[in-house]
Amino acid sequence: MPYVMLFSRLFFFLAVQVFLYLVFVMTGVPSPWIEASTYWIIFPVIANVASIAILYYLNRSKGINYFKLFTFPKYDAPRNQDQIRKYLRWNQDAAAYPSWKDSYRMFGVS
Repeated sequence: MPYVMLFSRLFFFLAVQVFLYLVFVMTGVPSPWIEASTYWIIFPVIANVASIAILYYLNRSKGINYFKLFTFPKYDAPRNQDQIRKYLRWNQDAAAYPSWKDSYRMFGVS
């Protein structure tokens, strides 16, 4: 099922675009693909809403509350915050090291 969700947004984007193309063909627009492309800003929104609706339905059918997926248990909060702080600190050091090495190599000072 994860593979279905992986490609669902792409499928929904294409399906909405083809649907709008067919609407423009039926209404007699001379260049339906170009006319449909003016609505590309809306297609991802519709595709995302459809994907979230499917996720909500699949989780509900398994007895899982979809919105609980985005919460942390209260007893784990301090441990999770410590892990996040360590991760951010490591990333900060990893991002700063190349610029520090470049400045030392170019100017001889750090």
